[in-house]
Amino acid sequence: MVPVPARTEAWSEASTMCNDMSSNTLVPCPDCGHLLATQAETCPRCARPLRTPSPREGLLLRTMNHAVSAVFWIPVFLLLVLLGTGAIAYLLGYFSPPP
Repeated sequence: MVPVPARTEAWSEASTMCNDMSSNTLVPCPDCGHLLATQAETCPRCARPLRTPSPREGLLLRTMNHAVSAVFWIPVFLLLVLLGTGAIAYLLGYFSPPP
């Protein structure tokens, strides 16, 4: 690390950055001892889960998400199949006038 001259703008920025990362916000991992933030969910070194995240959605919300998704994507899929079939029929000449 390069030493910063005292009483300069860089020195004041470096000293405030050191104060933000106090040792109270870092705790050792129980398995590997790597220093972690107290709010970390897993250890970046050994991937040990430190706390279980709370579930973000229940069964009702998950079911509603699937229903809304189906209501949107099924018609989109059918429209794409219809357009694709029409494009293939056009390329094969089914829409040309009879001779």
